[in-house]
Amino acid sequence: MDLRKKRHIAIDRAINELRSGRPIIINNKSENWIFYGIEHINDKFLSQITSKKSKSLNAFLTNKKMLDLSLDKISYNDQTRIPIQISDIKWLKSIHTRKINRSDIIKFKKIKLLKTPLFLNDMIDLAKNAKTIPCLIGCLINKKSINHSIMVFKSTEIKMQNKLISESTKMVSESTIPIKQDYNAKIKVFKSFIGGLEHVVLCLGKPNNNKTVNLRIQSACLTGEVFHSMKCDCGEQLNQSIEYLSKNGGGYIIHLEQEGRGIGLKNKIRAYNLQHKGMDTIDADRTMGFVGEERDFSIAVKILKDLGVKKVNIITNNQDKIKALKNSKISIAKKIATYTEVNKFNVNYFASRLIKMNYNIKLK
Repeated sequence: MDLRKKRHIAIDRAINELRSGRPIIINNKSENWIFYGIEHINDKFLSQITSKKSKSLNAFLTNKKMLDLSLDKISYNDQTRIPIQISDIKWLKSIHTRKINRSDIIKFKKIKLLKTPLFLNDMIDLAKNAKTIPCLIGCLINKKSINHSIMVFKSTEIKMQNKLISESTKMVSESTIPIKQDYNAKIKVFKSFIGGLEHVVLCLGKPNNNKTVNLRIQSACLTGEVFHSMKCDCGEQLNQSIEYLSKNGGGYIIHLEQEGRGIGLKNKIRAYNLQHKGMDTIDADRTMGFVGEERDFSIAVKILKDLGVKKVNIITNNQDKIKALKNSKISIAKKIATYTEVNKFNVNYFASRLIKMNYNIKLK
């Protein structure tokens, strides 16, 4: 088996272990580290592990969470390592799902920051790709104490995850699907074989891939597209895009399984709960340790290249999508805006996206 294929399998398995709530072990040179995701932590198991060694437990938090906890500027890369006791785990869980208070900041200021191995950035990526809260509990363990039911990976096997996930994306099925705007529309399903997420391409009309093609890149939004939530404009954007394609020579809608701007459905609903308590959509994501925009549009680029599309009219208000396409040498002939209606449930959502994200919005 070539090294690249071996890494594909390792990353896929590591993601699924964390997603399922199981710990994993990372071998980094002569060291062995065991990691649990914060939302699936098992205190009894940790007590057994830590009783067999002298090293302390550590928590690994993202830089966005560190900003949430610290009033001062601190030096860190993508994540930071802090020493903890098992009794701290309940507190760590809680600060990822609620607003930080003064006592949290005082408690944090007393904690000494530790030097972090570089592969821990890849571990945070694994947690994000598993759609779990990106906070890990880990410690060094003696190789002799390793439970053989726990999967072991080399630190070199979990690098460049997002690039390999995109490359692993391939079409797995297709069919005709009659929709209101096109009785002969086509649907294609693409699967990312690393991580297992499935994405959909809806094709209206007969777009000529050798010419400019109309395109909408839509991220999944169960609440907006299916249940017509009034907190966002995702359903409106999808419907307007389908209408535009049907009246302007057809084209593609790439529907990415990137719920909640890439954080996953359960975390999105956690964010909804934080918003209900007064946070805006960006701060709610950052409270959980996310950056506010976790989507990876390289998957859409891979799909476009598989379709043979090189030049597009893009339907979007998101400048990050435009940048991702341009950086991947997909030419943009025209940008078409979508329009949204403001209501009392979404006005703060749009205000925070305008102010804090690379986003332009056309309001009705």
